[in-house]
Amino acid sequence: LGNFYTLRDLVAMGYSGREVRWTLLGTHYRKKLNFSLSFLDSARLVLKSFDSFFTRLREIEGLSKSGEDAVEIVDKADSDFMNGISDDLNVSESIAAMRILEREANKMIESASLSSAGAASILKAFKNFDRIFSVFDLDEAKDEVPSQILALAEERLLARKRKDFARADEIRKELAAGGWQIEDTPQGSRVKKSEQ
Repeated sequence: LGNFYTLRDLVAMGYSGREVRWTLLGTHYRKKLNFSLSFLDSARLVLKSFDSFFTRLREIEGLSKSGEDAVEIVDKADSDFMNGISDDLNVSESIAAMRILEREANKMIESASLSSAGAASILKAFKNFDRIFSVFDLDEAKDEVPSQILALAEERLLARKRKDFARADEIRKELAAGGWQIEDTPQGSRVKKSEQ
């Protein structure tokens, strides 16, 4: 019927192990999962969103920034996450706890109120969650940027300072052609691999 996939099939289609794991976590172990490739596509988007979130947290963590320490939202997320896991592996409750922590932390990031210590404690919480789920990519060096790409990014920054926006756009296109993109943030420009 063409409706049967092995893990090798899914990997050959370009899906990662963590995307498969996130999809499988979406249903309680006592229930059947009506599997679809669209679920894997959704998992990819969710995990990319988390990847961007973790990058922003690491940037704040490295700034020695004062502000809110996020103790209250981290403690609540830890408690809710463990309550879900302890309740017959109610992973939907645990995932909800993680998503609420992400949402609350993003509010603090957007309002520039999150401290470096707060960012570190949120990252630590997600590392603890990931000891159970193993779906997050919390490795800082996952996309090591080549020196020639960093040099182009620096050249673009200088072009913008000179108000040479034509050259800055040209460099952005060169980077895109090489599979890289520049994201301008309040903390400065960030170079990252283009999304597939």
